[in-house]
Amino acid sequence: MMSKLENKIPPPIVMAIFGLLIWLCRDFWVQLPLGNGVRYLFGGALMVAALVLDIIAFLEFRKFKTTVNPINPDKASLIVASGIFSKTRNPMYLGMILLLSGWAILNTSLFGFLLVISFWAFITRFQIIPEERALTGKFGEEYRDYLAKVRRWL
Repeated sequence: MMSKLENKIPPPIVMAIFGLLIWLCRDFWVQLPLGNGVRYLFGGALMVAALVLDIIAFLEFRKFKTTVNPINPDKASLIVASGIFSKTRNPMYLGMILLLSGWAILNTSLFGFLLVISFWAFITRFQIIPEERALTGKFGEEYRDYLAKVRRWL
């Protein structure tokens, strides 16, 4: 039986909630001893890299004219396995993790990294695994071959 949270909350909303939690908890627990220059450089670089990764993945979906909507993976018209999708099956979720990591650095929040790990666990359990199940059901052996060739993350 599918959990009630599987494929229900759009991942950008989940990411925004975790981002808000990182900001709200920025003074909780231990703060990272980073000067402004370091935190802006590394946090900002991670956030820019995240946005670039997400844009590249989005454009790859558009190139093949298939849905980017993760709530309805059964509406996918084909398996995108080229470009960035030949390196990671989930570049958009990886981008979200990088974005949240950069945000945690900008907020000098060590606790924020626990929230990033929690986001990773949540998105894997309630979004990625159900997506993989739906795509396996729709594309069968072709998708199983893709699963065997390309890692979920890196």
